[in-house]
Amino acid sequence: MTYGPKPDTPPLGRPPQKYKRPDSNIVSLIVAAITLVTLIWGGPEIYSGIDESGWIPHTKVMTVAVKSSTWIVGEYKNCKSFAMKPVQQIVALECDHTSETHDLTVKFWGVNNTERQRLWSCERLEDDAFTCKLQ
Repeated sequence: MTYGPKPDTPPLGRPPQKYKRPDSNIVSLIVAAITLVTLIWGGPEIYSGIDESGWIPHTKVMTVAVKSSTWIVGEYKNCKSFAMKPVQQIVALECDHTSETHDLTVKFWGVNNTERQRLWSCERLEDDAFTCKLQ
């Protein structure tokens, strides 16, 4: 009969520790360094690609041509933004062929500049806000 802890159990008060090979720290450091360099060097291109894919939202208040009486909450409409020079952020949307305009909060998913005309699928969320995704 033996007294004391079993040979394969840690002393009291200390959790068991996994054995970690010394070279795994070097591999982790190399992977972290490569990731950091990639993000710094390719950051703008990566952001632009993600933005063009519609993963980054852009929210702003803008003028929207829409008949408020014909667009109920939860309904979708096709809207368009127009090309303008010099290229800038979108400042207006046309969702109906009307002269009735409203200043509304719009959340865009996708590139929101005036480089070219863009078609959007927009959903009215509230009385004064909606979200639009590139078609």
